[in-house]
Amino acid sequence: MNIQFKTNPTDEEWLTDFEVAIKHSINSALYKKRCEETGFDGTLTSYDDLSKVPYLADWEFKLSNKHHPNLISVSKQDIAMYTLSSSTSGDPSFVPRTRNDVEICQQNYLGGILGWANGQTEETAFLGPPIDILLKKAVKKHNESEAKPFVMMMFQGLKNTSGFGSINFYYDIKKDNGHVYFEKNIKRFIDHMKRMEKENKNVLIVGTTIPTYDFLSTLDKENISFSGDITPTIAVGTGGWDGHKGTNKTDPISKKHFFTLAKNLFGVKTFYDGYATSESPAYFHGEYHPTIEDVIHQPRRYMRIIARDLETGAVIKQKNELGLLQIMTPYGTQGSPQCNILTSDIVQVLDVDNLGLISKFIYKKRAKDKALNDVDKGGCGDFLKNHIKPSSANKRSE
Repeated sequence: MNIQFKTNPTDEEWLTDFEVAIKHSINSALYKKRCEETGFDGTLTSYDDLSKVPYLADWEFKLSNKHHPNLISVSKQDIAMYTLSSSTSGDPSFVPRTRNDVEICQQNYLGGILGWANGQTEETAFLGPPIDILLKKAVKKHNESEAKPFVMMMFQGLKNTSGFGSINFYYDIKKDNGHVYFEKNIKRFIDHMKRMEKENKNVLIVGTTIPTYDFLSTLDKENISFSGDITPTIAVGTGGWDGHKGTNKTDPISKKHFFTLAKNLFGVKTFYDGYATSESPAYFHGEYHPTIEDVIHQPRRYMRIIARDLETGAVIKQKNELGLLQIMTPYGTQGSPQCNILTSDIVQVLDVDNLGLISKFIYKKRAKDKALNDVDKGGCGDFLKNHIKPSSANKRSE
């Protein structure tokens, strides 16, 4: 598949590239079977055809399904990396990716962060353990390959990308009876922020949601704040607002309270939140809006998104309805059929056109097995159950 990555394609260019990506994905045994089941030959004549393109549900990438040999769309030696999701559910997604796929994923992730900072970052405060240490510890063996957690792949891009200035870390490595763990050093962070104030530098504070909230809460408890000579860009991502991320489990985090802390400590007017699903190379970069006390996400030009009704699976074409997010992109999908993914994520549609293409949405929650009959008190039907809680009767492939 020879598609040049375009961050801002025209509508015609995007549709042409998407058709190429779909036809390439048919090299995957699993996606080929899906297309044969639906009678789809890969031909797209207009945007009206998008809702007819067969998709894969994100659960089909789960490690327990053992689908990954049938997901590969290229020769096996062209797979540069298998990436793992954070395994919050206990069953990580296992996604084959080529080197080009990895680079596009990283570009999507990092490009948004640099955009938030308006290209003005002189120093970055990374609220997580040192990246080099994480990368060394982050490889896990699964069958024939070494798999790297999805978020670590993104952090590796952070390490290798210019535009973030010098990157500073605030976790110390500790050992206890041979056990290695990380401990936050709040004093180092405070000293760094004071230096940024004195030097009047532009600083980006970035990290995953749970540790970033932990830092802000600690500063608040110690009555630390900054004078306003420093107004950093604060960006978080990879989920965790419900208090669950990978093996991390804590109380749910209120976005309103997070913003209040950030505003009181640093005088910021908003914060930014990144959102992605491990089964797709697409990455959303949202902005917190105090008036609605939530983050509004907008798709980038390299992707198209729709939402499917929780009861019927029909494409949603009305504002304010809830549905399952479906992500379409031709870029970064060479190694496996990631170009058209139905996610387990329930979103509220804020702005949508007559084809169902969404331009604004709010992420609500992940559809989990135990929540299937209580989606925002509204219930859900067979479509959601069949896609989020597959059984031998309703799995669409084995």
